[in-house]
Amino acid sequence: MPLPTSTVVKSYFTAVTASCGVALGLNALVPRLKSLSPNAKMLAGRLVPFAAVASAGVLNVFLMRGEEIRQGIDVFPVLTEDEKHKVETGDLEIKSLGKSKKAATLAVGETAVSRVLNSTPIMVLPPLILVRLQKTEWLKQRPKMITPVNLGESRTGCGGRRWLKLISNQDSF
Repeated sequence: MPLPTSTVVKSYFTAVTASCGVALGLNALVPRLKSLSPNAKMLAGRLVPFAAVASAGVLNVFLMRGEEIRQGIDVFPVLTEDEKHKVETGDLEIKSLGKSKKAATLAVGETAVSRVLNSTPIMVLPPLILVRLQKTEWLKQRPKMITPVNLGESRTGCGGRRWLKLISNQDSF
């Protein structure tokens, strides 16, 4: 059953507002953290967008699928390969074993975790790699290359170890 448009719109704007709040709050908080070294503050600052995106994704999942947690979801028996084939061809109809709030909570929680994990490679690795690359002599001598290197790194799926070794002129990373 599709969600009402009002629920989708409300969930979207709530998640966007929360994401902006997380970003603004962390951008204000990180520079004031006295217990962190300057390098740790820089790294934490680079990870603020990830925290904002992750919080929006998780909140959106719970807002969009909250009704499933409250009402439960249908649970079906485990099927053999032969039974699956019969279901696909329409020769067999499988009935629900019932509704489960526990299964719904687990499913929604796993979806929320997957939102965070799916955004991790592109939201965490490039900023961390760029911090490392900015310490190399190659980029120190070519500060105008920071933006193209960052864009290239993101475009190629967070670079690669061989490429990083080539740029950094180091044997190990």
